[in-house]
Amino acid sequence: MLLILNGASCAGKTTLASVFSARYPAAHWLHPDGTWDDTPHITPESLLRRVLASERDFGSGLTLVDMQIAPSSLVAELEGFQHDWSAVLLDCSDAAREARMTERGGAPKTSRRWPLGVKFCATKRARSGL
Repeated sequence: MLLILNGASCAGKTTLASVFSARYPAAHWLHPDGTWDDTPHITPESLLRRVLASERDFGSGLTLVDMQIAPSSLVAELEGFQHDWSAVLLDCSDAAREARMTERGGAPKTSRRWPLGVKFCATKRARSGL
């Protein structure tokens, strides 16, 4: 099972992923923060393609990915993926986001923001009969 936690910087993706990781210690957590500094030309779409093309056995266990990618791009990249997946878009108020960014020491270099209230959750079950 692949679970993608998506959302703007400081929306709570990493916090939620750490909760999942603590609750499910066998889960594999892919956390791409820092990838952008070393390879600024990489796009969220190409990063997701790398994850999907990895030799990881998505059919057993849980793989968590927390990242920023446009929901339409995420669904397009997952087209034809042969394993179960779910994607959730996390959001928070502007005030909460600003407080989290300040707590981290300022705004991140890459920052996307979707309008508050945008909710997105998509799931695909690859196996028939589920």
